[in-house]
Amino acid sequence: MKKISIIISSFITLLFISCGTTSNVSNGNSAASQAGSSCGQVLASLHSQYKSSGKLDMTNSTTLLNVVELGTYYTALKSHSSDASYKTSFATGLISGSSGLITNSNSSSIINTLMSLSSLGSITKTTPGNAIEAVNAASGLVSLLKNL
Repeated sequence: MKKISIIISSFITLLFISCGTTSNVSNGNSAASQAGSSCGQVLASLHSQYKSSGKLDMTNSTTLLNVVELGTYYTALKSHSSDASYKTSFATGLISGSSGLITNSNSSSIINTLMSLSSLGSITKTTPGNAIEAVNAASGLVSLLKNL
């Protein structure tokens, strides 16, 4: 019984040590990478819809929610516009989240285009008119999706 408790104690100690080490290594800009990955997924979804129908269906609630979500990534990017490390991590996530649609060679231009879509900045989770703001942002998104 004593051996089992020593083994369990050792295992728990090693678990805490390894998790702490992994956490320190990946903590660099994990929030930026995760935001980029989610943004990449949203862009891939919108791109898929655009390629299949030739337009963004702004009457579709999923499309509206995707555009609203892009507004949060726009805000995050704008608030870190002078942080090269944040943008690099965001780009890494963007590439992985888009399942290959966005690459190393076009990730910077995608980020810059997203940051230039100021209509996305009008979209917030507390704005009652999110649907209207999302529709206004759609024209800028269409030009972005054409270039993917």
